[in-house]
Amino acid sequence: LVDGKQRMMEDRQNKVRNLVEVAQLTVAHFEAQSKAGKISEDQAKQLAADAIRDMRYDNVEYFWINDLNDLMVMHPIRKDLEGKKLDQIKDKNGKLLFLEFNSVVKNKGAGFVDYLWPKPGAEEGVPKISYVMGFEPWGWVIGSGIYIDDVDAKFRADALKLLLWGLGIGGFIAVSLLLLSRNIIRTLGGDPSVASAITRRIAGGDLATPVECAADDQDSLLANIRTMQETLRNIIATIVNNAEQVASAAGQLLHASEEVSQRASQQSDAASSMAASVEEMAVSIDQVKENATEAHGI
Repeated sequence: LVDGKQRMMEDRQNKVRNLVEVAQLTVAHFEAQSKAGKISEDQAKQLAADAIRDMRYDNVEYFWINDLNDLMVMHPIRKDLEGKKLDQIKDKNGKLLFLEFNSVVKNKGAGFVDYLWPKPGAEEGVPKISYVMGFEPWGWVIGSGIYIDDVDAKFRADALKLLLWGLGIGGFIAVSLLLLSRNIIRTLGGDPSVASAITRRIAGGDLATPVECAADDQDSLLANIRTMQETLRNIIATIVNNAEQVASAAGQLLHASEEVSQRASQQSDAASSMAASVEEMAVSIDQVKENATEAHGI
């Protein structure tokens, strides 16, 4: 805002400087006619003063002319000052403003001077900055100024407008953030930190602790986490149950295998006994045959 006010002041100062330069060119025009012999110097001065007297900008702003001898040549508002000595005129702060004008022109040729001066129709002086420029051929000082309270008022109006815009935008952002926050909480089903803690707990293997959310909540993240937790718990329970069934079936199969092995062993023993009996029988038959042969030989 400070930079904005400074730019505003610079713009107004540039404007008044340019306008004073135009007024100085107007005076130079009549001085040129005098030098060309078309009119006398007194006529040229009078015509120049009258032309400057009627010049206005921003409807109310004006120009004045004083000389380097501290006399008022022309003032469109304070005609009572024309022809009078100005060396004792001061503002309420004690600044001898016309002496200051002449000092700036004598030292620099042109420049700005700040002081207090009443607005047209008023008596109380208000802050004002004027630009004064010398016209050397006639020893004149041509000046015009801006009332700073006008700039301050515009600055305050702009600052108020900016403040209102800022409040409006800030309010809109605050409401938007509030609605967004509510939408996020509604989408999550609770505070984001709660949802984060629950997901960490489930990731750590805790499927027993219930997920707390509204009874009628079916669509939020927490509701979906609750459904996921229940589904995982059911899946794990089914896997455990199936594992127990497989373990039981494996035990039964092992028992049956042991029985088959035992029966096979028993059958193997019976077969061995039978083979032994057959072998003994064969030996007996051979013995009988041998005995019969011997008896036949006798």
